[in-house]
Amino acid sequence: MIFYITDSGDDLGKLLNFDFFYAGYTTGIGMNDNRMLLSGQGSEYYPHEFIHLIVPKYERHWMIEEGFATWKGGTMEKTFEAKC
Repeated sequence: MIFYITDSGDDLGKLLNFDFFYAGYTTGIGMNDNRMLLSGQGSEYYPHEFIHLIVPKYERHWMIEEGFATWKGGTMEKTFEAKC
């Protein structure tokens, strides 16, 4: 697995070659096909995106994918239980 770590979502956008990173702004991306985790939180610890990498890749609706990753890995540095 390959990790790319930046200090912010803006720096992550620059890494992805976006001068302006507003639409689709994110602080992490899990690329299952390439076995790559990109983090804009300054750390490789990103449970939500890690879940995207370990769950087998199937054609599912994006809401199912995001919901499962949020349930098991949390979001915005909080667990699912803390968000409820």
